[in-house]
Amino acid sequence: MSSIRACMRSRRVRWDRRSDLISRTRHLLCWTVPRWCPVVDVPVNLRLDLHLCSQTILQYGTSVLYWLFVRKVGPLLLPYIYSPLVWVLTVGRASALRRATLAAAAVASGDDVLDVGCATGTLTLAARDHAGETARVAGLDASEPMLSRARRRAVRAGRDIEFVSGRAERLPFDDGSFDAVVLSLVLHYLSEPDALRALAEARRVLRDGGRVVVVDFTRSVGILGRVRAHLMLHGGTAATAPDLGALLNAGGLTQTRSTPSPVGALAIASGLHHDT
Repeated sequence: MSSIRACMRSRRVRWDRRSDLISRTRHLLCWTVPRWCPVVDVPVNLRLDLHLCSQTILQYGTSVLYWLFVRKVGPLLLPYIYSPLVWVLTVGRASALRRATLAAAAVASGDDVLDVGCATGTLTLAARDHAGETARVAGLDASEPMLSRARRRAVRAGRDIEFVSGRAERLPFDDGSFDAVVLSLVLHYLSEPDALRALAEARRVLRDGGRVVVVDFTRSVGILGRVRAHLMLHGGTAATAPDLGALLNAGGLTQTRSTPSPVGALAIASGLHHDT
């Protein structure tokens, strides 16, 4: 008998919550929804049913779209739309950002360069143009579809570039292999311990006097800064972004400095590695 009473109380609580939800939704419909329903004299209860039906369709429709695009179609399409997407998100400043990144890395003819998180290889191709054909230029990414797209682009451009699958925290290269390591829009995907491990790996593969350049989101300040970050689809990331110079110092790099970025939501920071 006690279990039956408990079940009835539970059902009554659920019904009360449902009634309260209906009441609150009806109140919102009466006071906040545009007055299209009274024009055709639709009853309030029917308006409520229409509202709940539309909300259900939106909820499950967006879930299905997310599953199709992000989980299934997205990984196949992203390598092909990545470069145009970056151009849109940087408001047409992607080329200027690449130039500023390579200038901060001080890439000169003959310098061996590693692009960590190379995606489809746009920055890696630009690094090859700066370093010349005799230098070693490599790109690393965890996404094989991105790397496949980058390899095809390099072949079409007639550039000899080494594209390798791997992670920033475990670089598959020997110690002292490069003169410059670039991590562009990589660290915000990593936790702070993993970001420090990635910087330690960058130091390991650098020669004495080598440079590390980090391009990533800066802490958003003010309404304009938040708007910029949200337009680049990383508003939450920018709200808690670390200071890149402090992160480079914590990673064991010296003479850290910031370089003006052509994209307001992003910061460019660099540091030097010296053998001790």
